[in-house]
Amino acid sequence: MGKLRRYLLLLCVTSTFFFLSVLIVNVMVDPYLLFKSPKSTANSNFLPRGNASLVLHFKQQQLATASASTAMIGSSRTQRGYDTCHLDIHKSFILGIDTSGILALSEKVIDKVEYSTLIIELGGLLNNTNEAYPTISFIEKLKQSFSLDMLSQSAAKLLALQQFNYNSGKECMPLRTKLEFTENPLLLYKIKRLYDEIFLNPNFTQKLSSSLSQLTQYCTRSPRTADSALQIKLIVGPIHQSLFDLQNVNTIKSQSSAVIEQYQHPACSFSLHVSSGTAASINDGNWDDYNHFKEVLGNAFLKQVIEN
Repeated sequence: MGKLRRYLLLLCVTSTFFFLSVLIVNVMVDPYLLFKSPKSTANSNFLPRGNASLVLHFKQQQLATASASTAMIGSSRTQRGYDTCHLDIHKSFILGIDTSGILALSEKVIDKVEYSTLIIELGGLLNNTNEAYPTISFIEKLKQSFSLDMLSQSAAKLLALQQFNYNSGKECMPLRTKLEFTENPLLLYKIKRLYDEIFLNPNFTQKLSSSLSQLTQYCTRSPRTADSALQIKLIVGPIHQSLFDLQNVNTIKSQSSAVIEQYQHPACSFSLHVSSGTAASINDGNWDDYNHFKEVLGNAFLKQVIEN
């Protein structure tokens, strides 16, 4: 029995030491910016993965402390299609972002009067998946701090893995290896279904109206005045010719513009910017796949958005 007690005691001490070590590392490194610990920073180039609510919280904290005058919010299209290095733009993206995610991030931008412009990917704003992002309580933060999943993200941050250049004024990181466009009928079918659901949905105007109503509520509650009004630019970036024809694009423009005109606010002005088809946009060499365009297309469109 004495050996069993010593074994159990050793097991208890070892387990306690292990989990306390996990807790200390996670709290100090703070990969999701839960505790604002000394080693955590919202201005790092770390790109966290994992729990959707934790990633959203991280992005919100970044937006609340970023120094740029323009915020750009969207999905992987925003991540991969626009090179914002050396521009006064903080790019905030979540892969497959939906309406709730866009609104949660936009609220942070609207509340911070140092931002003068907010660029929102319209497809994400209308991608209503009914995803819930519950508020992260202290108990949940503590629970996560003991998790090995969070430890893996702490390690990735310490080892400078999962890096992405978010902000202006920083040295640009090497561009990722570009993908070569290949025909893929199954992928085309999936993406076309997604685009049809977002942009050609019979409830398109209703969904857009609901989202704009929520944004104007944020503007009303914010500390902004007419002197610190925010320009909110809704964008539809380049669309592959296999997905939409010109008539579809014109329908999106007219329906969106009609709704946007109803939601102007003293503290927030709304505008729509839709990429037009060009010789470059119908060149498959400027696309990674049917959904993701290369920066040569995105940068030309972003330049127009910034200037108008």
